[in-house]
Amino acid sequence: MKDIERLHNVVLNIRKRVIPESSIKEKVSLDSPKEIQQLNTNIIIDIEQLESKVKLIKTLKDAGFEYCDVAEIGIRDGLTTAKINDILFGNESNKFIFFSNDTLKNNDQVDWTEFYSRMLAEKEKNRQLHLVYADFTYSTYKLEKMAINSSEDMKAYQNSPNSQSSKSETKRKAPLPPSPSVQTPLPTNEFINILLLGESGVGKSTFINAFANYLNFQNLDDAEKGKPIVIIPVSFMMTINDNFDEKLIKFGEIDSNENHNNSGQSVTQQCKSYVFKISNGKKLRIIDTPGFGDTRGFDQDNLNMEEIFSFLHNINYINGICFLFKPEIVQLNSYLKSCCTQLFDYFGQNISDFFIFCFTNARSTFFAPGNTRPLLTTFFQSFLEKKIPFQRKNTFCFDSEAFRYLVAIKDSMNFDPNERNEFEQSWTRSVAESERFRDFLCTQHEYRKNHEWQSIKDVQFQINFMIRPMLETMRNLLRNIILFDQDLSIKLSATHASPSSMLCYKCHRNSEKFNQFWIIQDYLHNSLNS
Repeated sequence: MKDIERLHNVVLNIRKRVIPESSIKEKVSLDSPKEIQQLNTNIIIDIEQLESKVKLIKTLKDAGFEYCDVAEIGIRDGLTTAKINDILFGNESNKFIFFSNDTLKNNDQVDWTEFYSRMLAEKEKNRQLHLVYADFTYSTYKLEKMAINSSEDMKAYQNSPNSQSSKSETKRKAPLPPSPSVQTPLPTNEFINILLLGESGVGKSTFINAFANYLNFQNLDDAEKGKPIVIIPVSFMMTINDNFDEKLIKFGEIDSNENHNNSGQSVTQQCKSYVFKISNGKKLRIIDTPGFGDTRGFDQDNLNMEEIFSFLHNINYINGICFLFKPEIVQLNSYLKSCCTQLFDYFGQNISDFFIFCFTNARSTFFAPGNTRPLLTTFFQSFLEKKIPFQRKNTFCFDSEAFRYLVAIKDSMNFDPNERNEFEQSWTRSVAESERFRDFLCTQHEYRKNHEWQSIKDVQFQINFMIRPMLETMRNLLRNIILFDQDLSIKLSATHASPSSMLCYKCHRNSEKFNQFWIIQDYLHNSLNS
């Protein structure tokens, strides 16, 4: 500002002929201020760096690399080694990642080129490799050395490519992250979130109870002596005596979310999560859902899917989507296609890597998927652009009848010794399968919202959830204006709410009058049951 004023005064004096025109160079500096010069220099440097980055990304993509700015996927200073590996590798078994940043690249171009060439050579050997360039330039996480890391063995070439150890192709653990084990680290969160889906009547609620008891009691004798674990109330009919009379067996306290009175309709009325411990430091949160194939038709099924997606708005990540089937069905439910399509629309295309398949009542098929397997195989082939894994490692077979037997004897029902022997064998097989299922869940990585979990459908739900708070804000503003005009006030008495609670949009909202105002009350539910 002083330079402008000085120039203004000099020009006036020249016009008044107080000073000669030649003195303008002496009186006023025409050079840019140092701050402006430095700013211009910084801008030029930034532009050059961006141009260099654009060329690098283009080169990488032309060579078959996926470029990943790790700052955009949440990798920052303070994250653990396990968490960084978890974010970068996920569940993919064929990833090959190059860890680097601009500083390391510029300081040692020879080593960078050697690592880059080595990646391309590995790609030539195995065309299935998924090459990734993890760029730490813009992340607050400090990368100390360049490294190559694979999802198969989590080993990397830590030493310089030109060193003696490099010539002997000695593999070491990756410098980033400095994993203490060559195995892929386990997920670090306490909770394993599993979404449970299945046709109405397939026995999702019974499956949850049975799974918890199979993990808790190693054999049927222990289960009979102990107290069964009640996670969800269940009821079922059992045939008794030679006249084939039926008896209703009930297990657990009455739950308004479980309606056993309408045959053909989903017993589970709305989504609810159930948490129980499955290993040291790990808790399983199973999200029970209304079944599809409801006798009320496709419209009700679509409403149930909307209910599921609304509930998942409160979940930051899931570790798997578990589909529950019976092993001896002759035709898949017609709504299954729509269900899977909506899952892809909501979670994104990669969610198929997190599909899990469980079969109940598998004793009759010798604990195998039975006739349902070829039906599912043909069904999955109809998704031409998506490869849905359906293998032994993500398929599990249980027998809920052994658990029903336990509930029945606790209800004073009698069985002959031969029947008990069958149920005892079934219990033993189910325990082994439950332990395999538990071990699988404990190694499942997270499918995280706003990272892998991105879709237009999810954005639509987020927008819809913003509408009500905005309207509530407008209503409060209007109420405050009325109060201000009338010189009145409302005393607020806040109460503590659980962090996992949420407003229920299904419960009927009653209105109550407080002085001159009618207030429609909201109802809170504990959504995560943690």
